[in-house]
Amino acid sequence: MRIWLIFFAIILLFVGTTSQVDAESYEYRTSISTWLWDTPTIMNEPDEVLQDLRAKHVQKLYLQVNRDVPKHYYKSFIKKADQQGIDVYALGGSTKWLKTGDQRLPLFKQWVIEFQTEANKTEQFDGFHLDIEPHAADAWDTDQHNMILRFQKIIADFKVLANELQLPLESDQPFWFDSVKYGNESFGKGILSEWLIQQVDGITLLAYRNFSEGNNGINKLIEKEMAYAEQVDRKVEVAIETKKTGLDYLSFYGFTQKDIDQVFAEVATRYEGSPSFNGFAVHRFESWRPFGSPTVNEKGWKLYKAKENVNKDYNWTVQFNTAIDPTYTKIYVENSEGIVVDTRVKMSSEHVLHVEAPVEGYQKGEDYTLYIEEIRSRAGKSMAGKLFMPFYVE
Repeated sequence: MRIWLIFFAIILLFVGTTSQVDAESYEYRTSISTWLWDTPTIMNEPDEVLQDLRAKHVQKLYLQVNRDVPKHYYKSFIKKADQQGIDVYALGGSTKWLKTGDQRLPLFKQWVIEFQTEANKTEQFDGFHLDIEPHAADAWDTDQHNMILRFQKIIADFKVLANELQLPLESDQPFWFDSVKYGNESFGKGILSEWLIQQVDGITLLAYRNFSEGNNGINKLIEKEMAYAEQVDRKVEVAIETKKTGLDYLSFYGFTQKDIDQVFAEVATRYEGSPSFNGFAVHRFESWRPFGSPTVNEKGWKLYKAKENVNKDYNWTVQFNTAIDPTYTKIYVENSEGIVVDTRVKMSSEHVLHVEAPVEGYQKGEDYTLYIEEIRSRAGKSMAGKLFMPFYVE
């Protein structure tokens, strides 16, 4: 799957030359994700939706399962998304799932199982993404114990189903779940956020603020979850809101794409060294769509996809859509301690650079980050912003 990242006039393509990815594990990519709830749009304007997703550099789409939309529309849309480098996850969740005897949950599972069985490989969902929100249930304030227990049982059941279908399982999680305790015979005692992070392959942390700094900013609010995710080797993406809310500071509604990019750059700069940091999610596509295409903050770092299970002798190829000036390039690799490792950057053509692994290879079991800090075209145009890409050596 080829991923294109736009920096004004410069497009970068990363191609691994010797990578060996473990087929039993899921490759998580530091990226931009979004939710699509208005599923009739995949019937009425699928190409326009995909065009806008690509313009926003979305690499992962959480697409709601709507049983009223015929399956062939999902198959067609997912196939087109796959061709454009966008992963599509089956999105589901409702507080009604917590009610005993409610049929929405089993119907969702049945629909996905049948869909995955009927669809060709390029038409299948790439994973599950759950948005259950037990805290929004009417009984949360009066019977929190049972709401949490039912929520945990649903997650545990989905974990089994995801393994059977060989799909990654992800879930939304409010940042304040780190203050919620649970205790029951089925799952023991603990902190709800830590339990959920352990159960799933990836967490989308709902850090709904429109600023990054301060005690109530995104960077502070996600500290505990990021630290715990590192301990248990899980991935976390940070989510923001763009639809109108009752409190102005919760959403970027009324802001610009440049404002979003600025906050993303500040959060990415704060957590770029974390192996668990897996990029950003924007809720929701329908309200984000009018914002336009992302820009790159000139002083910040732009986040690219992360790579898992990289071979120790992996060489990176960086391809540009314009001729570059070799005298104005600054590309390097740091280990997890921030020490620059001895890589070699070579040019094979005026459009292609290679970042070769150290002579003795990267250290196995180590996290590294590839930085592209300075690139200039032969026409004298500099790359807007900086790029970093974490990778893990198996």
